[in-house]
Amino acid sequence: MGKLVVIKIGEGSFELGFPVTLYIGDEGDRFHTSFDGQLPAFAQIPSIYTTWQSEYRHFINYSRINKRAEDLIKNLNEWLNSETFRPRKEKFLNKVNTEDTVRVIIQTENPLLRRLPWYLCDLFEVDTKAEVAISLPNYEKPSQLLKPQPKVRVLGILGECAHPNTSIPIDTDPDKQFWERLTDAEPIFLEKPTLPELTKKLWDEQGWDILFFAGHSSSNPDATTGTMDIKPGENLTIPDLKLALKKAIEGGLQLAIFNACDGLGLAKNLAELNIPQIIVMREPILDPVAQKFLEYFLKAFSSGQSLYLAVREAREKLQGLEKEYPCASWLPVICQNPTEVPFKWSQLFTNKLIINPSLVEEIIAAGAKDEFFLFKEPNSCDLPKIVVVGTSVVGKSSLVNALFGGRDVVRVSSVPQDDEQTVEENWAGLFKIIDSVSYDEFREQEVEISIKCADVVVQLWDINAIRRNDLLLYQLITKNEKPCITAINKCEQYAPDERQIIIHKYKNVMSSIFIEISVKAKENLSQLVSLIIKELPIELQSIAIEKIASLEKIYQCRKVCKQIILETQMQADVMISYLMNEPNLLTELQKLHIIMVEKIEQQYIKLVLLKNNTTEPLKKLYTMQYSYSRIKKT
Repeated sequence: MGKLVVIKIGEGSFELGFPVTLYIGDEGDRFHTSFDGQLPAFAQIPSIYTTWQSEYRHFINYSRINKRAEDLIKNLNEWLNSETFRPRKEKFLNKVNTEDTVRVIIQTENPLLRRLPWYLCDLFEVDTKAEVAISLPNYEKPSQLLKPQPKVRVLGILGECAHPNTSIPIDTDPDKQFWERLTDAEPIFLEKPTLPELTKKLWDEQGWDILFFAGHSSSNPDATTGTMDIKPGENLTIPDLKLALKKAIEGGLQLAIFNACDGLGLAKNLAELNIPQIIVMREPILDPVAQKFLEYFLKAFSSGQSLYLAVREAREKLQGLEKEYPCASWLPVICQNPTEVPFKWSQLFTNKLIINPSLVEEIIAAGAKDEFFLFKEPNSCDLPKIVVVGTSVVGKSSLVNALFGGRDVVRVSSVPQDDEQTVEENWAGLFKIIDSVSYDEFREQEVEISIKCADVVVQLWDINAIRRNDLLLYQLITKNEKPCITAINKCEQYAPDERQIIIHKYKNVMSSIFIEISVKAKENLSQLVSLIIKELPIELQSIAIEKIASLEKIYQCRKVCKQIILETQMQADVMISYLMNEPNLLTELQKLHIIMVEKIEQQYIKLVLLKNNTTEPLKKLYTMQYSYSRIKKT
């Protein structure tokens, strides 16, 4: 099981000490344990770090760099083993199993604490699956609208190809090649772009998943700001790109990678815009080290490792370069928005798998029945649970019925019902849709029970009247940390521009994943189903996608069947006169007719699903069935 540990270091100093709160919880759940503690005064750490930093940046004497590094780690461990903090450290070790995958977030504003190589402390050394990130103490959940794309979209910025002070060349071609080798990625590179060129690309309506920079960058001494060198004498800052970057984050930007020198200032500025994750280098990095890090990281990440373990693996592999490049493994660090759960590479393009909306519309039109029972569990509790919640009279029950093609799955009423009950129904063998009772302060506990059992929650809002209870219900969903889609109903009553004005007012108090729908006009219902599938946990999503592939074959089969009927009618007409004089064949045809009227499509479907794509047996059966019908009329 994964663990999340947050070490929040409050305001203080190395001369006076720092207050510390340690939070421990299971990944994806609320914290179940917290401890308060104190890191005591340890005034020598800043000077020890500055001495190491000076030796490292001048890069003259390798043995002295390594000696200063050993001194720093020794003193850092001594600080963490102090009497006021050691009890917290021991409780941490007791709560975390060595087999657990552990994400540790050091939450602090202090610039030196953000630079320290925390992952080299013996506090984390015992766990081979732990990786340490940093974060700011103040953050918000980003408001993001995820747009389906067939591949991971990467915007690459290739900056100045020489260090401005040393003129040492920087070769960005290998970085570019590493991205281009990824078959699931669509990298687009801008070489030494102007501010207008880069701004225009960031505003691209298709959105971006990853922002990448290679070249030279730097931060001011306290790492509160940073710059990217684009051309000789020309650099860019995050504030220069603020509005464009906010737009890119709203459009789904998940990760920024600055594979360049001294990026903590850039990370701080970008973290203030609430991007989910950033990877930067704590200190200056030489070109061969930066290239190897990117190569190792992309290989691990695109092969299925989590973001944290991929960074850890790449960072540890850099140790193999340390005889030539001291402290190379110290440099990469993740900057995390604590409101976000890190994604896996496969989730980026799996979540962007385009589900054929026409197929979903056909399933809805057919009543969303699991009519072929292909999936063996039409009543199974193992099906994912999609809970539809909302306040009274927002159209919740009407939405559920509409998703089942107008079938009266649940009772619809224009007034609140005292005897309202939770209803669940199997949707095409893919998942169960659960229509929860309407939310109000008297039924909160009943609604929360439904939410707790959900794999995905769909909260329905009425665009005409977003009320206090709608906001309280959303708070209840977020408290239970469930994936949530906000579906805004009755949008047919407004023009698109008017809708956007209304919705914009509530963006900060509803799910970042929202969709405008109209139950009455049947608008965007198939897109809502696609969103539900994309928000399922990855293991359930994979199963659902496999089932959709089978359903797509079934509906393709139906179209083929209809075409075959047309093609075989003429053949059947020719056979009628012959069959009239052959009573044995006519009797046989009658038997086939009785069997095949209801089963003929299923027979063909089985042939297709078994990858036997011949239609000849089906044509013969249809010909005989049609012939019998004509003879019977004659």
